[in-house]
Amino acid sequence: MALDISFRAALTFVVLFASRTTHWMTELKTHDIPAREIFPGNDSTTKTYDFIIVGAGTAGCVVASRLAQNNPDWKILLLEAGSSEEFSHSFPFKHVAKIAKTPLDWNFTTLPLPYSGVKDHIEAGRVIGGSSSTNAMVYIRGNPEDFDGWARNGATGWSWADVLPYFIKSENNNNPELRKSKLHGTSGPMHTIDNPNGGIHLQDLLLAAAKEDGFYNADSNGESQLGWAPIQRSYTTKMRKNIRGYFVAS
Repeated sequence: MALDISFRAALTFVVLFASRTTHWMTELKTHDIPAREIFPGNDSTTKTYDFIIVGAGTAGCVVASRLAQNNPDWKILLLEAGSSEEFSHSFPFKHVAKIAKTPLDWNFTTLPLPYSGVKDHIEAGRVIGGSSSTNAMVYIRGNPEDFDGWARNGATGWSWADVLPYFIKSENNNNPELRKSKLHGTSGPMHTIDNPNGGIHLQDLLLAAAKEDGFYNADSNGESQLGWAPIQRSYTTKMRKNIRGYFVAS
C-alpha cells in the first residue's frame, strides 16, 4: 500500500510538472515586450535622466543599484530589449524549460567548429535580470588564476585581489561555517546557500566518499577549487531570485 501511494504521488508530480512546463513553453513563445525599470524618484513624466543604462542584465542591474545607493536623487533609467520576468521565473528549476530560440534568449552561436562546421548555441538571457533569470542558479566565482591572467595581459583592476572585495560585498552566505571565512560576505543583497539534497542522498554519499579519499573541498569558492565540493546556489526559501530581485527590487 505504501509503495502504491508513493507511486501515485510521484505520478501526480510528473503530470503537474509536465503541465507547468507546457505553460512555460507557451509563455516563452508569446512574451516579447521590451521592459524598462523606473527607479524611485522617477515617474512616467520624467523626460531627462542622470544615467541611462542600456541592458538590464546581471551587470546592468548591479550598476543601476550601486548608482542609486550612491545618490538617491539621481534619476536612473534601466532599459532592456527583452521582456520583464513572469511569475514562473521564481520557480527554482525554470532552467529545465527550453528557452533556446525563444524571446527569452539572444540566440547567440559560436563560429563554425573547425572539424564539424557545426555552430554551438550559446544561451544568454534576453529578459530583465539577463541570464540570472534563466540559469541554473549555481554560484561560482571563477578561478582566481583567470582573473590574474587578465590583469597580467593588461586588464588593470581585474586581478583576483581587485575583484574579490566586490564578490564579498554582494554576498550573504547562509552556510554557518562559510560565514566565518574571510572569503565570503554576510551582509550583501545576494543570498547563497549550499545545494539542498532534496531528500535524495546521492550527493551526501559522493561527498562522504570524497572525504575518505582526501578529495573533499568544503568551499567551491574558497582558496582552491580542486576536489569535490557542495554546489553553492544563489537562491533562498526555495524560490528563485534573479539579480534584479536582489539588487534592484530589494
